[in-house]
Amino acid sequence: QKYRLPHNDFWLFRTFESCCTLFSLYDSSRETALADGSIATLSASCDGGHIQSIYPHVAFQGNILEGLVIRYVSYVGNADASMEGNTDASMKDIEDNNSVLHQKTQELARMAVEILTAVPPDRESSFAIPQLSSTSDVLSTNIRSLSASLSFDSALRETLQGDKDDIQRRGVSFIREEDLWPAGDLVQMAHDMISSKASLDNESLAIASLIQRIDELNIPVDYKLHRVNYASNSNCGKPQTLCIIHIKHDYAFQKFARQMKSGDMPLYRGFVLRLVLEGEGEDGTCNVRSTVKSTSTTNGKVEKEALMLKMKFVKYMVRTFGIRNGLSVLEKSGSEAYDRYTTNLLKKWGVSQEATATWQRFFHCWGLHAGKMLSMQETNVSDANQTLALPRLGTETYLQHLSHFSNLYYSGMLEGANETTKAGVLRGLVVVVSLTRHDSLYASDKVSTCLSSRRADDINSIAENDMLSSMMQGTGGLVCSAVVEDGTKVVRGLNKKYGKNIYVIIVGCSDEAVEKSLKPGNELKKRIGMLKGWRKVQCNSIFEWSDLSKLDENAKSFADTLKASSLSSASDPDMRPGLLVFFPGIPGCGKSSLCHDVDANILGSSPSGGLTPRPVHICVGDKVEGKYWPLVRRERMSVPSSIFFADKNAPPTVWSTIADIAAASRAAVLPVFPDASALATTSVGLESGRQIDFPFSLLYLAVCMQRVLSRPD
Repeated sequence: QKYRLPHNDFWLFRTFESCCTLFSLYDSSRETALADGSIATLSASCDGGHIQSIYPHVAFQGNILEGLVIRYVSYVGNADASMEGNTDASMKDIEDNNSVLHQKTQELARMAVEILTAVPPDRESSFAIPQLSSTSDVLSTNIRSLSASLSFDSALRETLQGDKDDIQRRGVSFIREEDLWPAGDLVQMAHDMISSKASLDNESLAIASLIQRIDELNIPVDYKLHRVNYASNSNCGKPQTLCIIHIKHDYAFQKFARQMKSGDMPLYRGFVLRLVLEGEGEDGTCNVRSTVKSTSTTNGKVEKEALMLKMKFVKYMVRTFGIRNGLSVLEKSGSEAYDRYTTNLLKKWGVSQEATATWQRFFHCWGLHAGKMLSMQETNVSDANQTLALPRLGTETYLQHLSHFSNLYYSGMLEGANETTKAGVLRGLVVVVSLTRHDSLYASDKVSTCLSSRRADDINSIAENDMLSSMMQGTGGLVCSAVVEDGTKVVRGLNKKYGKNIYVIIVGCSDEAVEKSLKPGNELKKRIGMLKGWRKVQCNSIFEWSDLSKLDENAKSFADTLKASSLSSASDPDMRPGLLVFFPGIPGCGKSSLCHDVDANILGSSPSGGLTPRPVHICVGDKVEGKYWPLVRRERMSVPSSIFFADKNAPPTVWSTIADIAAASRAAVLPVFPDASALATTSVGLESGRQIDFPFSLLYLAVCMQRVLSRPD
């Protein structure tokens, strides 16, 4: 407050009852909370005072609230250890500290109100830069104007060096590790310090041990070195070498915490070490000092850190982890992989079924929308009766795109925002081939938009699973761009099984255009030869569009052709999720006997209430030639709404495969186990001394073995 620096809202909960209320409020609102409602609710619930932020969250950061940071602060404070046996003295000390903390909170709350009254958030800035002398003109420099200069770095450096009054300004430059040590290895330095058993202070030893532990746990980390040089007329000392340590992934903290021992230095997101190299230190030794304070000790015992909880709200996690971080998944692997990624996030967050259904629809529609936007540079869109120019979608610009998408989604103007998404007419793969990558991307975007299909931009990355996904009902198919030089290898490989679901469109490849595309020579001959390969490739149909100016007309005509073809379903596709039943048992457990009596009527899948009956498919493992589970994948994805019985033993080694098949084909999984009485551990000891454990009772094992041995074959 003294320096008007930004801080968050602060609430003090003084009693057990109010703390219980705090956690109950979080539990009940974590899926729906926004900043405005949460701040009002917390202010009404706390019993120790509310210190308002002088930069209100809604006005300066928006209504999406990241979460709550809860910290336990003991009232005991700095009570002397000798008071432990004196109950009256201890209680008085607690009451005094309680009163002091409460009074301080009330004073800070009062000051916050005064500041907000004097400087409301909506007040325009009245700051004016004073006229300074020519010898101190740094504060009068307009950085925005300076940044427009072609040589911004040199212009800024000249400005800073021209300020003769600021003698303590530092110059920081990046240096390479090999400029510091021939070995170029900070990790090796830490190992050497520990193994040499040299006389080290506790802090240096703790830091060296931390670096060693990071290396042993294979934690992703960046070590960046900087040289700090002070001005020649400064009294701040000699140049210093700093090392910035940056932990790159959140999971590293959990991994480190599980391996952490008593007395270890905690792991931080980022911290800085000052390195005193050999010859630089006063004692001539290699020493490491840190700007991060080590854990304090009292009477030789390490003080416990105060309890701190960071509890995030779902809407923030959706925006940050689902939307922003998911862009890389969407760009590299497509919307199907993005759907799996976001479903796993919702499962990890432990949200309710209602929230899961709501956000799954949102993520799915965002994946389809953003997948198309990722391939575009700048896009003009209509929003609230005005035209907006959206920049290329990326992690730095995603908020603008998300705002536009949300307006369309919640207003019902975005196709797919309803519970049942209208599917495109395509069930299969369309390859759009051209002479240049630009023309191919442009044409494939036109085709995918007209067909309401997903996009891919690398034909050589298309695999059988992508083909199966494109053929699944309700997905809208897949449109992939390619250039002539990409070749037909992938298409020829897929044609063996899925030729009737593959189309090739050759765009802008007339003989005249090909002749003009390259100078006469080997490269031109190669292009002409590969183009002949595209024109002869085996598939359902090949279309040639020579005139790029008629792309819209040709794309619409192509869509009409698909609508009239046998691949286009006359009725709406069944978008209901299916069921995959499997048997994680052993041979002789009775799975074939159970599957033998299965029919649609028993399962209740016959038409009732106007619903379309679900197909029931039983796949007997003994009757399948070739690999079983790839066949299951193909059958499941061809009819996603079906009830599928996998009549084959499913040991733990294939459970992940079954999970992938279910996720890709929108199916719930149902494992069938024996009665609970059969689920008991049986241990068998061998003569070698080895022991084998079975997760079934001895009687159940005997029955299964007897059934297998009595088979005719």
